[in-house]
Amino acid sequence: MAIVAAGSLSGCGVFNTATQTRVRLVNDSSFPVDVTLFYSSRSDDTRPALTTSGNRLEFNIAAGESASFARPCTELRAIVIENAELRVLGSEGPETETNVLAADGDFGCASTITYTFDHSDVVVDFNVATRVDR
Repeated sequence: MAIVAAGSLSGCGVFNTATQTRVRLVNDSSFPVDVTLFYSSRSDDTRPALTTSGNRLEFNIAAGESASFARPCTELRAIVIENAELRVLGSEGPETETNVLAADGDFGCASTITYTFDHSDVVVDFNVATRVDR
């Protein structure tokens, strides 16, 4: 009986926040950043597998702004930023990427993955820092 009640509560959205992995993209740079990322429901996906058959999302994040999204833990089990470009001159600027993060090793269900984009005084020194809060 308790299993049925828990299942019906979950269907109503009561437990949704606990069963989702959240991703935050934070632009701490002085310029807009264009981000292309891929995620997958398979934690053993490699970069080529993710970028070929994973779910693609694109973001345009203004300087000092952020973007975020969440997916059920069963849908987001691997993630990679394939390309992030700092738009210094219109659509031109330095680029960076991340390593693949996988569930049950790099993050768990209900984790928050934060990617922070920044550069040094030398604008071509563009990087992304990754933090996982479990």
